[in-house]
Amino acid sequence: MKTTALQSRRQRRGALLLLVLSMLTLFLMIGTLMLVLATRARTTARAFADATTGAGLEQLQAREMLEEALLVLIRGQADGGEPGTVSESLLADRYGDQGQNCTLAGVTGQGSPVLQATVNGINGTDLIGRVISFHPEPNDPAKPAGYRIVDAQGNTLSLANLRSNVPSLLPMQACPAVINGRDFSGQGGNEPYDAFDAENEFLAKLSMPEGGGSVVLQRPSFAAAAGGAADVAVDNDGDGVADGIWLDKVLPARPAPEGGEYRFRVSYLVIDLDGKLNVNAHGVEGGGRPGPADVEASEVIPQMVWDRVLDGSPPGQYRAGTATQRRPPPVIGGQVPGRFGGAAGRTPYGLRLDFEGPRGRGRASNDGDLYTYGELERILRQFDADATTLPPRLAAALDDSAQAVRLLITTDSWDTPGLTGPLAGRILATPAADLPPEVAMGLRLPVDRALEADEDKQEVFENLYKVVVATGAASGSEAAQWVANVIDFCDADTNPGSYQIPGAAGGGITGAEPEPAAAGQLGGWNRGTIRSPADLLGVPKDTPEELERKLREGEIGTLSSLAVEHPEILDAVTMSSPFVSSVMVGNNRCHWREPGRVNVNTCSDQVWEALVGEDLANPFDGQPARRDSDMLLAVRPDFGNLGDFAQNQARSERLAASGTPRSNVFAVWITLEVTNSLAPDDEPRLARLFAIVDRSIPVGYLRPGEDLNARDTIAVLRHME
Repeated sequence: MKTTALQSRRQRRGALLLLVLSMLTLFLMIGTLMLVLATRARTTARAFADATTGAGLEQLQAREMLEEALLVLIRGQADGGEPGTVSESLLADRYGDQGQNCTLAGVTGQGSPVLQATVNGINGTDLIGRVISFHPEPNDPAKPAGYRIVDAQGNTLSLANLRSNVPSLLPMQACPAVINGRDFSGQGGNEPYDAFDAENEFLAKLSMPEGGGSVVLQRPSFAAAAGGAADVAVDNDGDGVADGIWLDKVLPARPAPEGGEYRFRVSYLVIDLDGKLNVNAHGVEGGGRPGPADVEASEVIPQMVWDRVLDGSPPGQYRAGTATQRRPPPVIGGQVPGRFGGAAGRTPYGLRLDFEGPRGRGRASNDGDLYTYGELERILRQFDADATTLPPRLAAALDDSAQAVRLLITTDSWDTPGLTGPLAGRILATPAADLPPEVAMGLRLPVDRALEADEDKQEVFENLYKVVVATGAASGSEAAQWVANVIDFCDADTNPGSYQIPGAAGGGITGAEPEPAAAGQLGGWNRGTIRSPADLLGVPKDTPEELERKLREGEIGTLSSLAVEHPEILDAVTMSSPFVSSVMVGNNRCHWREPGRVNVNTCSDQVWEALVGEDLANPFDGQPARRDSDMLLAVRPDFGNLGDFAQNQARSERLAASGTPRSNVFAVWITLEVTNSLAPDDEPRLARLFAIVDRSIPVGYLRPGEDLNARDTIAVLRHME
């Protein structure tokens, strides 16, 4: 049977319809697949973006909280003092709680070493030597800045400009100002010393075994703030040794993006850098006078290595890192640019150690090429992964010794030349006309003076006599006799001099001139100069007749120095810094800080022996020197033991030239632990920070929790993830 044409066409139409329906179904499936893929991609992208943004926010917040924890250490927290908080800040430890608010009415002298400021609202006259800080209004282009008050006439103040060669804008209009309490006054919780004791809870004590190896923790920072037994559980500096405790009330909780809150714990490691060997100030012979350069660097750093630190001579043979090191030190391919760059004819005291000195510029000049904070940071943080990105010069010069000395060296150390302790207020209450010019500025009197011309001797006599009386010793013949004896023991001739007491009528005081034999016994006098405050300890207060009789009759053991009976005298005098260009701007002592002194309370045994130049037990290990006089009297010359007299006088002289009981520069490690209240079982996030803080920089401090310009004390700030 044949199929008709109509039937064939009907069959083809059915197949075409089926094909169209199949294609439509295919397109529908493809569209559905694309929709699913797009939806999944959008969901994934949103999740990734949320995760990335959350991680970024969390990281930024961790950095913000770390910096807040650093500021808490520097200027304190408003509700501090209870367990889990920071018990005392670095600025409170220096300035105490005796500050006051005032208002700057006007200031002139931009760019000059000394500014003139008019200040309203001043309460009291005890201003000279203190720090004033300006805090301009928001519409003023000037930035907050701190200055040292060197003179006060009514409400007109003369201010030392710390950075005289660095342009800075002064406030253009009246603005708030803060005058700090007096530095280290001992009257507002700011004791005039720093040591490992209950008054300085922020200091951690670590010891480094000679020759290297793992450090030994003897005291963590803020141990008492843990509220009971300190659980040392944090390795702040990454060296594999736990060195810190957790404090849980330093930072407040913050809301978390997904709900709940972030909670923070903080651990501190605060190391005193003023108790270290200063690779920029110490260890170079030939200074020509007692001073920080006499600190024996080879007691801390092997002599061959120290020579390389100084002049860059290459090592005899490069050695790979030892098994005790996490990573080897940098390879030295040749000569390393040293502190003196191999140049001859330079003296240690020609270096500029202040802000205006050259740092790491590699220039061949008599100023030298000082090691920088960045180069020190590489030594201090040598166990961190990013340490190799830091400047390598000092690490290369130290070579394999870098690990062994990492807690024994510094590039910067600063002491105050100002009067400290309660004595400062007592002296500065004396009319300025009755004080030597330096002391009227709030500074200690430099006694290392040449005694050649008669007018020089009379000037030294008057200045020292004024200081003796201002410290509280009775005015009159005994004080005058002792001061006259100081002049005649130290001058170059053997003829007794006559000196006029300031403001007194009648004849003068005749000094006791030591006989040649006695001069040899008592340390070798008649040198033509007062060398240091140590000389004051070795001069008796007897009249010429009494001294002659005691020496003749063998009663030398009954001799006594007024400086021993009234140690406040020693707290009011000092040796002028041989780093003249680092502390002076022209004839003005504008920098108000002195480099290179070693804190005898916090130095290691190696650094102590480098300071005194001999194998001698440190008398301040466990019993800190609380005043400069404590430091000098601990090794004072003893008239009754002439065999040790000269040796003790030399020890006291070295301490007078290069020692101090205070500190100002600190290396700080902070570890932050972050937990989420909604996920208490999750692993806490940790973040770390490293900083170097220099509180010798004048900044405002009034009360805990107020920033003012506290950030200016931060010399180095580094975040470590």
